[in-house]
Amino acid sequence: MADADGEPNGQFLGTTAAQLVLAEPLTQLFAPEVALKNVNFLMDLSRQNGITTTSELAFGAINLPVEQKVFEAYFNDPASPMRCVVVADATTITAEKGEGAIAFVQGLARRNTDKLMFNGVKFFSDDSFLSLGMVMENPGYTDGRKGIFILPPDKMVETWMPWWKAGFQIHVHTNGNGGNEATLRALEGLMRAQPRFGHRFTFTHYGMSTPEQTTRIAALGGITSVNPYYLHSRAEFNAPYVGVDRAYSAARLKTLVDAGVPTSLHTDTPVAPPFPLEEMWIAVNRFGLSGKVLAPEERISVHQALRMVTIDAAYTLGVEDKVGSIAAGKFADFAVLENDPYAVPKENIRDIKVWGTVVSGVVFPASEIRP
Repeated sequence: MADADGEPNGQFLGTTAAQLVLAEPLTQLFAPEVALKNVNFLMDLSRQNGITTTSELAFGAINLPVEQKVFEAYFNDPASPMRCVVVADATTITAEKGEGAIAFVQGLARRNTDKLMFNGVKFFSDDSFLSLGMVMENPGYTDGRKGIFILPPDKMVETWMPWWKAGFQIHVHTNGNGGNEATLRALEGLMRAQPRFGHRFTFTHYGMSTPEQTTRIAALGGITSVNPYYLHSRAEFNAPYVGVDRAYSAARLKTLVDAGVPTSLHTDTPVAPPFPLEEMWIAVNRFGLSGKVLAPEERISVHQALRMVTIDAAYTLGVEDKVGSIAAGKFADFAVLENDPYAVPKENIRDIKVWGTVVSGVVFPASEIRP
């Protein structure tokens, strides 16, 4: 970034800067033997916490050939204890494949197995919640910053339209109320140009929002996937920059439930650890790091939170016919807990121990997993 005189001011913001800063360490991390080891570590950590299906929502963003080899090697191994739903990073794949990008992603889906499933594409609206690079409006930041769009709003409909017309489910990383507004207007533009039913256009993160935006998402048939750690881990840090009311009402789950918007929870690891019981604990209690309850009117029930990490999460990924609940015709994957989330005090949900998981009929005791 530069000051008004054009001279660098020492700030490295946005995806272009991230690519510059991270190029060397990511090259090392994505050496095939290192990447496979890291995937194995993360999956072991996930199943220790009761996860049987995971997801990757930026496939190809770093190194497409290596990522494809590593994912196929790990998840298609008959001994793999985990399923994965993969959403392709459409921007990177378009840059690499050009006019063949849509056909390439369609080809990935034809390679689907019971363990590795490709479904949908990912785009980015505004910048990061954690760095306060997200776009905030009406009012903006207290320190005068503006936030950054990764994809300019006037390019969203044009960029997303080919994928929309091809029938893809589109997931959009969107964080600030300004980013959510731009994403909403783009969805309205897509629907005006070519209406679709059951499109499951997904607002991923949906950090800072307004109740009115949630109502519009419901009217347009959109869905949301919310990161509850934006509340728990960041609200009290963010309050001086966006105001207490907005910081504490991040991750408006009750508003989404009341509006009838299908909603799931995620951790965006490594933003937070893959820990569904803690996600539920945040959603039903809304504790900040200090232990204070933040925006208690946005708390949801244990039942609603449990849905958000099971069947509603499966719906978000387009695999609710395969996983997410125990029903005839589905894979009988499940986690075994040492206590009932409905029975323990809601303040203790994250303390429930995971005994293990069952995937494809194979029992995996957590005590035997060493990430």
